[in-house]
Amino acid sequence: MKKKLFYLIPIIALCIIGLSAFEMVHAHSDDRNLMKEAYISNKFMINTPCKIIVYDKDKETVVKNAWKYGQSLADKVDTYDKNNHSQIQEINDNAGVKPVVVDEDVYDVMKKGMTLSKLPVGGYDQSVGTITDLWGIGTDHQKVPTQTEITNALKYVNWQKIQMNDANHSVYLEEKGMKLDLGGTSEGWIGGKIAEYLKEHGVTSGIVNMGGSIYVIGHSNQGKDTPWTVGIQDPTGARETIIGSVPGVDEAFTTAGIYERNITVGDTVYSHIMDPKTGWPYQNSLAGVSIIGKDEAMTDALDDWVFSLGLKHGYEEIAKMKDVNAVFVTKDNKVYVTPGIANDFRLAANSGFVLGDIGDVKE
Repeated sequence: MKKKLFYLIPIIALCIIGLSAFEMVHAHSDDRNLMKEAYISNKFMINTPCKIIVYDKDKETVVKNAWKYGQSLADKVDTYDKNNHSQIQEINDNAGVKPVVVDEDVYDVMKKGMTLSKLPVGGYDQSVGTITDLWGIGTDHQKVPTQTEITNALKYVNWQKIQMNDANHSVYLEEKGMKLDLGGTSEGWIGGKIAEYLKEHGVTSGIVNMGGSIYVIGHSNQGKDTPWTVGIQDPTGARETIIGSVPGVDEAFTTAGIYERNITVGDTVYSHIMDPKTGWPYQNSLAGVSIIGKDEAMTDALDDWVFSLGLKHGYEEIAKMKDVNAVFVTKDNKVYVTPGIANDFRLAANSGFVLGDIGDVKE
C-alpha cells in the first residue's frame, strides 16, 4: 500500500510530499461565511498522517463527524492495523477457500481498480499484495529481496484470479496465498468520500489531505471565484520545494514517484511502485507524476498506472482521457504537462526545471 507523507508550512502554505496546496490564510471579503483563519484538524489514518482544513464558520462538529465517517471507511480496507480485521483482510484470509461478501462501497472501489487492470497497457494489479509485503518499503522490515523470493511471491499475483460477483458484491481470490493491496486507490477513495461528506454538510472552502492524495473543496479562501493554487513538489528535492503550480476547484490531486518511500542501494533507487509482472519496482525516466481529476479514487489509481507506462506512453494515455490531466517530472529535471492544463500550469522561477516537449521524447 502506497503512503506519502505531508508537512504543513503554518504561515502561508499547506505542503505535502508530491503535492502542495498553498494560499494566504486571510480570506478576502465575499458572500461566503468564512473565517479569516482556517480550522485545521489532524488524524492518523490507514498508516498515514491526514489533515482537514476548513474555512467555513462553525464546522468543527462537521469535521469531527467527517473523520468518524472516514475512519469507518478505513476500517473496511486497512490491512496495516492488526487490531482491525478489515473486509480486505477477510478476503485475503479466505483466498482459495470461499468468496467474501463486502459492502457496496468497498466493492465499487475494487471495481475501479479492476477497470485499470483490464486495460491492454500498463501494469495495475490489486493482487500485488505478496510483492508489496515482501519488499516492505516504508515499513520497519523493508529490504531488497532475492530473486528467488520474488519469483515465489509472483506465483500469487494475477488480477485475473480475482472473482467479483456483481449480484451479491462478493470477492473471491482463487488461489490460497493471494493478497489484495488496495494502496493504489484507498487513500484517494477515503479522501474523496470525506470531501463529499463535508460538502454535503455545508463546507464551501477547504482541503482534504490524505498524505499524498488531496481534494480541494470549492474555491479558495481568497475569493468566491478564485481557485486553489496547487503546487507540484520537486519529487527528488527538499520538502516544500515547488517546481510549479496548477489551479483547481473541486478536484483531486494525487501523485506517485520515487521520493520518500524507497530503498537506495548504491546508485539505484527502488521505489514502492511495483511491477506486478516482474516483482521489481518500475525503473524508467520518471521521478514523479501527478494526476488531476474529479474522481479521487480513480485519480489515485491512475498515478501508479501512468507511472508504470513511462513518460511518453503515459502522457499519450492521459491526453486521451476526458477531465483528467497530468504533470510528469523526469529525473533529468524536465516537466511535461498534458494539453488540458498547459495554459494554466506555471513553472516556478528558479526551480531548476524546464518545460519539455513530448514530441522530442522517444521512450
